[in-house]
Amino acid sequence: MKVFLLEDELSQQIRVEKHIAEIAKELEIKLEVISTGKISEFENYIQHSDIHQLYFLDIHIQDNEYCGLEIAQKIREANPYAIIVFITTKSEFASITYRYKVSALDFIDKNLNEDLFRLKIKECIEYLTTIQIGNDDLTDYFEYDFKDKKIKIPFKDILYIETVGSAYKLNLVGKNFQKEIAGSLSDVLEKDVEERYFSPHQSFIVNRSMIIGMDKKKKQLLLKEGYSCPISRSNIKRVKKLIEEQNLEFSA
Repeated sequence: MKVFLLEDELSQQIRVEKHIAEIAKELEIKLEVISTGKISEFENYIQHSDIHQLYFLDIHIQDNEYCGLEIAQKIREANPYAIIVFITTKSEFASITYRYKVSALDFIDKNLNEDLFRLKIKECIEYLTTIQIGNDDLTDYFEYDFKDKKIKIPFKDILYIETVGSAYKLNLVGKNFQKEIAGSLSDVLEKDVEERYFSPHQSFIVNRSMIIGMDKKKKQLLLKEGYSCPISRSNIKRVKKLIEEQNLEFSA
């Protein structure tokens, strides 16, 4: 499990890291802590992180008074499962975080005494472990590893994956998120031994469980949540066969 910390004050970075290390030892769990005060570095972590991760964010970073809130929005867009916690001296921001619609788990005041500060961090870590264990037991995941870059996302939330024009970069589109991942469609299909994906076009593969029909006129494969993918001319017969086998609908 990973814990990300966005904090541009070195003394606070060290303070939080120390507590996390002690708590991990106490709970007998392995936590990888990634800390930075650089926004560009942190944004890169967001794009390549796994799903159920814990993010501790300072709100005021460098000269941007609302930076942490803006970063939280980017985290939520890329990862609907992220656990977000704000750590700041600006307690007055607690009442406005709801405006950013990031569903933060907690708001920790840096001015708390050390015992209470540690307790708040521990509660967040315990929540992370509970979520991680519960979901691993009950959830069917799409796990993909490409050149040491790994992702793990529930299959039920994936709509389709498409190429984005750059070598070994893909755009994974989910029910309420989009995430750029490293890889290739051919590699995903090669590793898809259970045939969970279907390719209607050379630039798209779709989650079979998300297919609801075919638009014959527009040559589109229709998916849940109002999404669709193009069907190449060479794949029209394959798509028609799939729709018929699954008793799905054709639209003229």
